[in-house]
Amino acid sequence: MTPDEPRPAPRRSVNIVAFICTGVVLGVIGGGIVDLLGPAAPTYNNASSLAFLAAVGALIGALAGGLLGSALDVMAERRR
Repeated sequence: MTPDEPRPAPRRSVNIVAFICTGVVLGVIGGGIVDLLGPAAPTYNNASSLAFLAAVGALIGALAGGLLGSALDVMAERRR
């Protein structure tokens, strides 16, 4: 590269890990809300149902966050 040539702009990308972590946190919160507002399960205690719904919410949130982050990264790359 000669001094006269302009430097290419660095590629800016979406931080997908941040989207996944945010999805996990929101999923856990959503699972907790569903557990608190939903009917009580007669065969499980409150802690078990909360842990189960929080885990399911975390998985769904991680998947949704990853998909959203990937979609935004593809859209940002197309704009360039």
